[in-house]
Amino acid sequence: MNPTFDEFYQDNSQKLYQRLRKNLPNEQDAEDIFQDICVKVYNFLEKKEKIYKFNNWLNRVTSNALC
Repeated sequence: MNPTFDEFYQDNSQKLYQRLRKNLPNEQDAEDIFQDICVKVYNFLEKKEKIYKFNNWLNRVTSNALC
């Protein structure tokens, strides 16, 4: 079952933002990338595609954003 965006945000936003801040010295960059990731997650969940391992997918999106 796919999480809703609200569930994603409640369960992951703090950890995700902390990971970005740890890897990016500029707070504004971290906030921008955090927002970009949230938009990607929202759009992905709106497609109602099955995600068997949502956390793995989220980690991949985050890692790609840090590159």
